[in-house]
Amino acid sequence: MKTDFPAAHSMDTTWFAIDRDGHVAVFESGEAGAVPTEVAQSGGGYDEAEALLQLPDQGALVDLLGLRSMLTPEHDHATIDERTYEVTAFVRDPAAIEDLVRRMEARVYPATTGSALVIRKPDPVGFAELHNRGACVMCVRTFCSSRHATHGVYDYSHSDRFENWIAGPYARIAVPVKPITADELPTVVLDVAIRFAGRFADLVVLQPAEHWPSRAHSNMWVATDHKTHRDFETGEIVIYDEEDD
Repeated sequence: MKTDFPAAHSMDTTWFAIDRDGHVAVFESGEAGAVPTEVAQSGGGYDEAEALLQLPDQGALVDLLGLRSMLTPEHDHATIDERTYEVTAFVRDPAAIEDLVRRMEARVYPATTGSALVIRKPDPVGFAELHNRGACVMCVRTFCSSRHATHGVYDYSHSDRFENWIAGPYARIAVPVKPITADELPTVVLDVAIRFAGRFADLVVLQPAEHWPSRAHSNMWVATDHKTHRDFETGEIVIYDEEDD
């Protein structure tokens, strides 16, 4: 019988890791993301995540490369309608489209490239004009707004491109302006954080199964090349997509 594990029941899990620089990352598994088996099984990490929010707000950058890794096209959602929850659009100069920012009631955030507009008002005309003016570098429908990066931690979320059927890589959706170190963590977070041999500053995407024994509700995981599929139990390649080679 396989180990009973929270993610195996499509249960969202929040977990934490500390890299070789002592910097910290928070990971949101969603329903399908792989979770290291050494992570404490303590109800999904809600209390720990809330403890991070009590740390000083020092600013964060929305990660263009991380959100881009979730999608194939640059403008996967070139239209917006009343069913759209939230769209993040990257622009070079929000001041040049100030009228559209006001019209769409967009919130402007600093980004790793240019600025990020978070749009929650369903305004198809305004959104189309954003593209007609060539102002949008990339846009993506988002369901994973970062709350933690402003408090000094790297923020990763399971990639939406894999939906809920398989454990894909996590994407880095925001980076802290001033990363904290492990000795600044609330004890409740430090007690459950696991160690990572790499550097979060270098990794736009991260697949837990490539670094730790992991589990998910599916029996396969997708590597960070977004092509190689491996079996959780054996590690053997199950499918390899050569379409983009």
